Parts: sequence; C-alpha cells; structure tokens
Amino acid sequence: MASRSGSQQSGVLPQWIRPLHRCWKPLTWIWGGFFFGAFVNIGSSWLITKNLDFGGTPVGWGMEHPWVVLPSLFLLVLLTLLAGLAWTQEQEHAFSPASSLTLAPKQRLQFIRGFQQEYTNRLNSSLQGQVALELHLQERTDIITSSANLVFHQLETGEAAPLPAGTSIIQVYDRVQRGLLILGAPGSGKTTLLLELAQELLQRAENDLDQAIAIILNLSSWARTRLPLEQWLIQQCSLVYGIPKQLGTAWIAQEQVQFLLDGLDEVGASARTACIEAINVYRQTHFVPLVVCSRSQEYTSQPGRLILTGAVEIRLLESAQIWDVLKRAGKSFAAVRTALRSNAILSDLLTTPLMLSIVLLTYRDKTTKELPQKGSPEEQQREICEQYVQRMLKRYRQLRAFSPQQSMYSLSWLAQQMGQHQLTEFHLESLQADWLRTRHARIIYRLSVGLFFGLLYGLFGSLLGDLLYGLFGGLLLGLISGLSGGLGFGLRNIELVENIAWTRESVFIVLLSGLFFCLFFGLIGGQSGVLGLRLLSGLFFGLYLSLSVSLSRTSLDGNMRLKPNQRIYLSGWNALRLSCLFFLLSGLSFGLLLNLHLFLGIVISLLVSLSSGLSFGGAAYVQHYVLRLVLASSHVLPWRAVPFLEEATACILLQRVGGGYRFIHPLLQEYFASLPDSLTKDKPQSSNP
Repeated sequence: MASRSGSQQSGVLPQWIRPLHRCWKPLTWIWGGFFFGAFVNIGSSWLITKNLDFGGTPVGWGMEHPWVVLPSLFLLVLLTLLAGLAWTQEQEHAFSPASSLTLAPKQRLQFIRGFQQEYTNRLNSSLQGQVALELHLQERTDIITSSANLVFHQLETGEAAPLPAGTSIIQVYDRVQRGLLILGAPGSGKTTLLLELAQELLQRAENDLDQAIAIILNLSSWARTRLPLEQWLIQQCSLVYGIPKQLGTAWIAQEQVQFLLDGLDEVGASARTACIEAINVYRQTHFVPLVVCSRSQEYTSQPGRLILTGAVEIRLLESAQIWDVLKRAGKSFAAVRTALRSNAILSDLLTTPLMLSIVLLTYRDKTTKELPQKGSPEEQQREICEQYVQRMLKRYRQLRAFSPQQSMYSLSWLAQQMGQHQLTEFHLESLQADWLRTRHARIIYRLSVGLFFGLLYGLFGSLLGDLLYGLFGGLLLGLISGLSGGLGFGLRNIELVENIAWTRESVFIVLLSGLFFCLFFGLIGGQSGVLGLRLLSGLFFGLYLSLSVSLSRTSLDGNMRLKPNQRIYLSGWNALRLSCLFFLLSGLSFGLLLNLHLFLGIVISLLVSLSSGLSFGGAAYVQHYVLRLVLASSHVLPWRAVPFLEEATACILLQRVGGGYRFIHPLLQEYFASLPDSLTKDKPQSSNP
C-alpha cells in the first residue's frame, strides 16, 4: 500500500487547473445561449425578409464589425478550450494509473455498496439461498502447486483432511492469505460460498481503505478470446458491472481490487489448462489474493494446476443433515421422506444443496407417486428439473405476461445459444447477427438494416440532389447514397458507444480548425458584410469538423451500470445529443455560408448530423432493435425482452448478474438446452404486440 501514497505525491495537478475547471460549466451555458440566439436570429430573419437581411439585428451588427466580434469570439473560444483541457486533465488525473487512483471516500463507498447490494440480491435469489445449510469443508493439498506447501505441509500425504465443524470460508481465506481454490461437486454450494466470502471482504473494504474491493467474475467466456487474464478481467468488469475500462485498468495496476473467479469448470475442456496457465501468469505480477472456484472432477481431470497457497473442497451433505432439513420442513414433505427410504438413487441426488433446494420447492404437498420412482440418476435428475420448471411457471402464473409455452421455448433457445457462444451470463447488448438460428433469418436481418438505412440516406440524398441537380439527379444521388449507406450498416457488427468525451488533443484540433476555416471562408468572401458572414460560417464549420474528429468513444466516470440493456440506451442517448449538437453547428455554418439557400443548408445539416449521430451510437441502437424485431418474429425471444427475463427471474429460473442474466444453475441451463428438439415441432405464438 505504500505505492499509493507515493503516487499521490507525484500526481499533484498544477495550480491553474482548478480555476479553469470551475469555468467549464458556465462557458458551456454561454455557448449554448450564443448558438441558440444566433440560430433564432438567422431563422427569424429568413422567415421575415426571405433574403436574410440582418440589418438592425445582433448578427447584422457583428457582420458589419467583424474585427470587433472576431477577436472577442477568438478569446472566448480560447478560454473555452483551456477550460475543456483543464476539465479533461482533472478527469484523467482522477482515474489514470499514474495518479493515486484512490477514489474519494464517498465514491469508493458507492462502489462497495453497489457490489454489496448486487451480491446480496444474488444470494437471496439463488436456489441454495432457499435452505439454510452449514457446508462442511475439507482441505486439499494435493491439487495445487505452491512453494508454501513445501514449508508448511511437508508431512501431508495428499489425502483430504476434514476441517473442524463450523469453519467458515473467511477463516480459510485468512489462513491461506495469498490465494484459495474452492472445489465441489455440481450443486454443492461453491458459488454460495463465493458470494458469502465476497460480502465479508467488502465489509472489510468498507471499514479499511487499504483493503482491496472484491469483485466476482465468471471464467466461462475466457475461452472465446483467450486474452491475457488482465485484459480479460478489464473487459468483463466493463461488460458485467459497467466499470469503465480505464478505471478497471488503473484499479488492477494499483492493486485496488481482488478477483473471485467462478466457473473454471465452465471453460471448455480444450481451453481449461490454458486458462489455468493464464491465471498463474497473472499471479506472478499481481500480489493481491485470488480465489478460484471449480467443480472437482473437471479440475482434477486435466493436467494443469493452479499456483495457490490453499485449496478446500465442499463435502457432500450427510444423511443426518438431509433428514434434519426435511423434518423441520414439516408434514408437507412426508412423501419425500417416504420416497427416500425406498429410492437410494434419489437419496444420493439429495446430497447436494442444489438438488435438496429444488426438491423442497417442487414437491411440497405432493404424493409419493409424483416423485421419481425409478431410472438412472440422470433420468431421475431430469425428471426433477422438469417438475421444478413446471411448478415454478405454475406458481407465478398470476403475475406472468408470457405463456408457459413461450417461456419454455425462449429459455431453451437462450440456453442453446449461450452454450454455442460459451457463455454462462447473457447480456442483451451482446446480441449479434450470429445469434439468429438460420441463414434465412440472418439474411432478413441484414436486408432489414440495409433497407432502413438505405431509405433514410436515400431520402436525404434525393432532397439534396433535387435542389442541386434536378429531379433526375436527385433520384440518382438518392439511389447511390441509399445503397451505399444501407449496405455499409447492414454488414457491420453492432458496436456500442457508451460514453463520449474530448481527447486531450481535441483542444488544439478545435483551435486550429476554427482559425483555418475562419480565414479560408473569409478569403473567398467579397463585400464586408459577406466577409463577416463567411468568417462566422468558417468558425462554426471549423468547430463542427474538429469536434467530429476529436471526440473519443469512451470516458471515465465513477458509476456502476447494473440495469439490463443500459449500454444500448446510452448509445441511443449519445447519438441523439450529438446529432442535435452537430445539427446546430453545421446548420449555422452552412446556413450562413449558403446565405439565400437556407433550405439547402438545412438539408445538408440534417444529413451531416444524421451521419454523425449514427457513427456515435445511433447505428448500434437501430441495429439492436432491428435484430430484436427479427428474433421476436421468429418467436425465440419476445420483443419485451427485459420484462420476459425479469419474469423468468421471479420464477427462480434465471438470476440477475449485474446488467445481465444467467440460469439459476448450470444444471438447469443444461436441461433447457436439451429441450429445443421437442419444442420446435410446435412453435409458440408470440404473446407480444
């Protein structure tokens, strides 16, 4: 932690930054009022005189006295650019790896509270959270590689050593200090232990500024990219929790966070050993504790070993624990107790907290005949999952807006697609054309996107061509622009633009561009009035061009984004506000430059602002909802996707994870993934408008 205080001393900002930073917001209001007033002045003059006679107006006075107005504008622009530079410097200083990177206590507390609320919600909505059980642990020293074992465990024989009853996961974590591996059978409660550990660590971080913030991530998607673990962690923090990538990079560099990695067994078998190697490489350069979870069989069956200082395995439930839970549940589960006496396979299945919780939720007040009677363990487990799904859909039918058939079909499609894309967490923002099942559906999607953008660009292209070249030229230009625009957007992937900010270099670009175009349009002018008009139009045109090329598609903030599909909404909002800004700037520049052809200037401005908005998030917004429309027409995902996913969460079939969703357990995902063959014979009718 000493490095933090050292970096605080080296990252002090110059004294001139803060005064200029305070001027940033007032200057933005001044410029907003100036642009709005000029736009109203120009529009009203054109409507009244039809020839843009600015005599007696503020704009007219400015055009008659350009050498008075332009120096003032130049100084205002210079002050604005310096204030923007100061604001950018302070933002970058707050989050850059070179600075102290220590958030203000209030911001840090907001992050911690956000994670605490997230993990509490996950625990409350988990199946294991339905039953209070004490999990028994045993120590394993034969499945990890660590020099510490040579020092502290010289006499270990490699056999599992049961830990004393009542030993908590935080006690095990404190004992090993540097790294912990948690193993267990499917449904044994590994994720539940991980969530409980995260809550304890977050409580410590809340009380002690030197404690790292605990973040849970799932390793299942690592195999898709096989990036170095640090890069993958940064991407996942952004995707799951909405943490800006620069902030995630800085936190990892300064060891402000520690990661609890779940789902090592969910990494494909061919990539699992490589994932273990990536984790080991990461630990060589980062000294904060690391926790990894995996199923026992999947971990021990591959040759790689994690370099950690400790490992524990969750023991299966004992018969006494199972019977104690069923007795406390009361007479409603008398049939379950009776079935256990005669069905040894069912008794073995209930040795995991997951299956015990599913049975308690499914077979309340049921008869013995309704419980599994015979069959292999896999067959009886599948029957239990089927009964559980039907019970949950029936239990919440009064609150449901989607039919059981639609829910089953959509959830089976979702499970299948998540398996194909090697995902255990689903985010609506991650939808791409390759999520469509058939080639026919993908063609329809691309044609729909191309048609939408083609008509949009064709409309403006035809209007512009009609004004410049006549009817035939307008149709030709509209056809060319429509085809090129539609083809370009129809073939590209969905690329989100969540945040927009100026880059550091943008200040100089804006300054130089404004001056260049101001002088350029001034040199091609004639009369003094026209000279002033062209100088103003050059200034606005320079501002527009410099802004369009200097905006960055990302920025830093201190907020967690945990709302479903929030990144799509942010992309749409960014496109809207930038379109308005660019329409104002380009409208002023082209309107003043073209003088009498105000309608032509408006058309050009609309086309320019449309292209700018589409480049900064608008195209992704449109593509996303066109894709959703195609999915809804195929009956695989309802148009009202978020209410559907929330409904499945209320039925304890899905679970919210940040801004995404996952099945309540991988076993349930595997069950749904096996259903499409039986469901495709009778597709459900869409229950959405």
